[in-house]
Amino acid sequence: MTELSRAPLPKHAFIDWLRRKGARRYHDHHPVHIRMHEGRLTKEQLQAWVLNRFYHQTRTVREVAASLAATHDAPADRIETEAIAILSAPAERALVRLAP
Repeated sequence: MTELSRAPLPKHAFIDWLRRKGARRYHDHHPVHIRMHEGRLTKEQLQAWVLNRFYHQTRTVREVAASLAATHDAPADRIETEAIAILSAPAERALVRLAP
């Protein structure tokens, strides 16, 4: 039986499953991230990581904005507008949590 053919999990079981999966796949487990925090990247590797991160951050805002333009659902629009504000904000504001 595949994951897609199973019955949906109860809410609490789904949340537990999602947290376990997220903990294993979180970016801090990536080999480059680990080497970066251990100080084992070369200058060129670190520069490449920064460039990649900058590119990713700029594309994310555009993707959310494109999604917002295509959406006509008020709750989704509010969340996406807040996401754009957070993603576009300076680092100290990026820790702001989206309101439910």
